[in-house]
Amino acid sequence: MGVPYSREIDAAFLQVTPLVQQIAPLITTAKVVVVVIALVQVFVVGLLCAILGVLVAGVVCVNPDLERERRKLVTPAVKWLVRRTRWDLLRGLLFITIPVIFAVFLAVLGFSMWG
Repeated sequence: MGVPYSREIDAAFLQVTPLVQQIAPLITTAKVVVVVIALVQVFVVGLLCAILGVLVAGVVCVNPDLERERRKLVTPAVKWLVRRTRWDLLRGLLFITIPVIFAVFLAVLGFSMWG
């Protein structure tokens, strides 16, 4: 009774094996695409937070009823940004960007090696 069932499983396995071999490169590509999409989503969230901050700062600056809040919040932040030189901003950007790019490279390399 177990022999025909085993033959059916073997026949099904022989049919599925070539399909899995054909799909393997697609799975590896999908892993890389998922990492890229995740990075794009993180970038978009950061961009949206920055836009929200600028909009709130704009409302505080334009509304005359919020003069006290503008003096406490917006003016010190703007003074701090003006004090920074271009080199400080560039250096900070590089210290953030280079490790992120390196981590993404290692993640993609790891996915391609083990995928």
